[in-house]
Amino acid sequence: MEKGRFPVVLTGVLALLILAGGIYAGAVHLKADSRELNVNSTRAVSLVQDDPAAAAYMSDNFRVSGWRATKTTLIEGAELAGNIPANLSASTADDTRVWKVEIMERTCACPAPNNLYVVEGYVDASTGEVLHVRTMKAPEKNYERETCASTACH
Repeated sequence: MEKGRFPVVLTGVLALLILAGGIYAGAVHLKADSRELNVNSTRAVSLVQDDPAAAAYMSDNFRVSGWRATKTTLIEGAELAGNIPANLSASTADDTRVWKVEIMERTCACPAPNNLYVVEGYVDASTGEVLHVRTMKAPEKNYERETCASTACH
């Protein structure tokens, strides 16, 4: 091999190694983050509202949309264990992303803190599967002020 061609060949080999390393790193990164959000927060709210138990509860108790607030939170990884019902934490993998949906409506228009009708649902952000829905009546003090700001409950 001629002296002048060696640096060109070496540069070509280094470029191929860098390219291959970049492709490998990209593939590893994409695979690690392949947990796509196929379901956005708006869709998660709709899925919870369409759940038969939630729909029946809302039909029976929700009366005034102006008294209503909706909150969605994306929970993933280690946060899952402490934030979802016990019956789900054992069955959800560490790489699962779950939407926590809270739909609340005040029980009355009085200015003092009162009770809320609450629908709480959990939706798999990848599959759209509704994992759990529960309904309850809860004191407004159980929810932070920002959740109830639009309903003037504090």
